[in-house]
Amino acid sequence: MAVAAAVATTVPAHGYEGSTTLAGLTEQAALQSRLHRRVVERFALSLGIFEPLRLDPATLSTDRARNLFVRLSALDAGQGHAPEVLTRKGGQSLSPLRQHVLGWLAAGTVLETHPALRVRHHFVDAKSGAGLRRQPGVTAAAASTDSVQQGISSLRQLFSGAAMDGTGLAAPDWIESADNDLGLTVFGDAYERAVTAETVAARETALVEALLSAGAMLAVLEQVGDPAYVHNDLHAVLAGRYSSYVAEHYGRAGVPQPDLKLELAPPQRFRDLVFDGKGGGLAERTAQSYLSTDSISRKVLPAGTKLVGQGGYLSTPWAKHWLAWTQQRASEEGESSHSALFLDDRCFADYASALLPAVGKFAQVGLDFLLRGDLRLSFSTESGLVIKLLDEQLGSGNLTVLGEKASGERIVLKTLSTLPSRPGVLGTVPLSEESVKDYVRLVVLWKGRDHNGQHLVTSSQLGLRKTEPVAPAAPAPEAASE
Repeated sequence: MAVAAAVATTVPAHGYEGSTTLAGLTEQAALQSRLHRRVVERFALSLGIFEPLRLDPATLSTDRARNLFVRLSALDAGQGHAPEVLTRKGGQSLSPLRQHVLGWLAAGTVLETHPALRVRHHFVDAKSGAGLRRQPGVTAAAASTDSVQQGISSLRQLFSGAAMDGTGLAAPDWIESADNDLGLTVFGDAYERAVTAETVAARETALVEALLSAGAMLAVLEQVGDPAYVHNDLHAVLAGRYSSYVAEHYGRAGVPQPDLKLELAPPQRFRDLVFDGKGGGLAERTAQSYLSTDSISRKVLPAGTKLVGQGGYLSTPWAKHWLAWTQQRASEEGESSHSALFLDDRCFADYASALLPAVGKFAQVGLDFLLRGDLRLSFSTESGLVIKLLDEQLGSGNLTVLGEKASGERIVLKTLSTLPSRPGVLGTVPLSEESVKDYVRLVVLWKGRDHNGQHLVTSSQLGLRKTEPVAPAAPAPEAASE
């Protein structure tokens, strides 16, 4: 009864809260990742993750610009997720927005939870890999009506048949879905435009889109660190007791750093970090040791276990973290008293202290995976532009070499195909000093597949401005003697 009362009075939180827990996890993961160095080296942003970037709606399609502007402007300004609104220029219908690199990444994480209907695609069964499904006896109409009452769907969606019906895509499928406007496909396309777009404004906006998509995919990954999402426990997600506890006790800045001692095998695909079918995904790791409110049953106790006393806490091989129990008296004559198993704040504290650092580590590995494939450029009058591959083994792909003028305009200079390559020299582009004299920077985009057959886009840049040596100052003339 106490648990039921707590659930009834709790404001629905829809899993880990986006503006606090999820944003904090993403920020901590980014700080421990290679993001800062890669932003500096690939995009010539000297401040790295603290470099301010503009999202200029004028460089996007009308629908895309309006969608992002409205959703970003609605984010929590108190938490710093809503970007700064800049002065609108003549002829513009929407104002440009500004935020630093880390801020855009965190904003993408929060966007993945808005609207709340997106949450339906954050579930994955840790055994089968299936997505959210209705409980036996629950109809689609009943689930849709309940989603309106819980604030996930609107009345308009209910009447149009678009309300959540208790089902959804599995989280890994949602990340790769063509219908996901912040998914893996959008990330790759935006990254490419962030390198090849002609103007500075278009490139900045594209980089913002890539960061938003990366943050959103990290949010999907981080949510499967909530046991309810891997036990098909929509009721626990909507009740939000665990997520509310985490948000209240950790906030955003108090989220712990990624577990530096946790060693994860390099994934072949981003989706494998969520669920790989072999026990290595975060969903599988979460399900192995953690329960959610409606997934608790007597099966977690060894056969023949008898609980003695009025209540307490226990752990078993099937429930390795704290699980609360209490003796309940019979409600009617003839019934025997029985023990009830549940989760309370002490259990939640135990869960969070172990789960959050592990979730952060998965997010860190995920962010580094998205930006894998470091390149290094060098230029000489004898060899031209030499492109070296530093770490990632690549499959076949295509190189695009661009020159950037002092005005910021970029022009394609060369395109060529590359064969599968190991770390070392990826290619040499014959460019003379005369052919690049009008450019202040050379930029390279590589697009293809990695050695596992997964799509990969990476880049590098090389400044060409030469600093003239400064002649030593002439000594001051000695004063004439009288």
